[in-house]
Amino acid sequence: MTEVSTASGRPLGRWRVPRIATLSRSAVAAFAVATGTLLVLGWLTFISVPPVELALEQETSGEWVVADVPVGEFAWLSGVRPGMTVGGFVAPGSEPGRGWTGLFVTDGVMTIDVPRHPIGPDPGAFFVGMTALLLAVVAWRLAPTLASWLLAVPPLVVLAVASDVVPAPLAFLLAIAPPAVAALYAAERTRRLHPSVPLVVALAVLAVATGWLLAYQLRFDSWAIPRQLSAALAVSLLGLGTAGVVREAAWRAGARLTRTGAGHLSRAALIAATIDELIPGRAHSRLRAIEIERTSLAADLHAEVLPDLAAVIRSVDAGLDPTEAVARLRAVADELRELMSERRLSVLDELGLLPALEWLAERIEERTNVTVEIEVRGDDIARAPREVELAAYRIAQQAIDNALVHGRPTRIELGIEIAGDRLALQVSDDGAGISADAERRALQAGRLGLADMRARAGAISGSFRIWRRPDGGTTAELRWPA
Repeated sequence: MTEVSTASGRPLGRWRVPRIATLSRSAVAAFAVATGTLLVLGWLTFISVPPVELALEQETSGEWVVADVPVGEFAWLSGVRPGMTVGGFVAPGSEPGRGWTGLFVTDGVMTIDVPRHPIGPDPGAFFVGMTALLLAVVAWRLAPTLASWLLAVPPLVVLAVASDVVPAPLAFLLAIAPPAVAALYAAERTRRLHPSVPLVVALAVLAVATGWLLAYQLRFDSWAIPRQLSAALAVSLLGLGTAGVVREAAWRAGARLTRTGAGHLSRAALIAATIDELIPGRAHSRLRAIEIERTSLAADLHAEVLPDLAAVIRSVDAGLDPTEAVARLRAVADELRELMSERRLSVLDELGLLPALEWLAERIEERTNVTVEIEVRGDDIARAPREVELAAYRIAQQAIDNALVHGRPTRIELGIEIAGDRLALQVSDDGAGISADAERRALQAGRLGLADMRARAGAISGSFRIWRRPDGGTTAELRWPA
């Protein structure tokens, strides 16, 4: 028996909300870092550069010497060190301690000119970073990988042109942020490549942070190496994440070519199919084409096949009585009606995801001995965007089909939580449970159920995962946004 409940027992309210763009955790972090670094760069370029702070003291001989220099800031990176003698100064007063606008310091061999207010970065660097950020905003929904690369530009620009005039603590944060955000992106895109990838990525970021702390504690003369290491690690991690995206695209392309009977897969065919998978908007277009095809097929079956079958049955019933033939024809007609009704989405379009899942659960219980229960989590159920509801319905349908075919369960539970800006769906069963390499073996056999569920989740910027439960059975989960 299908059961529907809410956490508070209140009646289910439904309303439609406008579509809201969704971003992953790495995207939110990348946008925040890019925007923050541009604000820092804009401040340094158009408003002011922090004044140079030097502690000066006058010796008994009357000479002024440098008593202390902040490590990692402009004067330190220019070569100024404690103990150097002030050889000259430009000041509104007569002494450096009373306010100065420039100093000449010397160690007896070289003389260093230290302006009180260093010249800020060139405005061109700011506009390059701003252009990259705007392009990333435009490209995110169509090409998130390209957008991720563009979001790395502002922090790298700051590292290249302005790190000398940024205070040391802020310079440390700006140097760690790009590889940290790139690590989030790489971990998201490569989590299925190997279980150790996230750990390796985290250790790499930790190594860079340690390098910067050593540069500060050991008072390195130049921070060029830590800056270059941060930039190189950020680019490398972005490349790793991109490699994960390309690998998944090649995986899907190879599976689809195998399913279509392409025989021996040439390298050129696989490359072409992979590029086709990577075209912006391709996944959404493919899913839309599938829905159009299924709708057309249902209409054709209803208009042509079912009337013909009914006519054959009536003619057989009216004349000779081939009982076996009639029974088979009736069974075929029933199967076709069931197939047609399962593929129609009028309930989903008119009433929403929860009524559609209730309808699906009733159909499952009618034709099997499996109990399907629905648990509504949260106080209310809102309408999510149509493409999100459609993806959730198809994922639930595929997960249930997989459970019935491979798991032989006696009970299936559907847990759902929907608000206007988020959706969570879980399909759990008490069957045999999924194996660790089930997805790989399914793709090799040309079965694309799990791959299609992941593609549907990715097309709406959601996340999909599936795992074997400790007590047996399988749980498939969709979350939107990811």
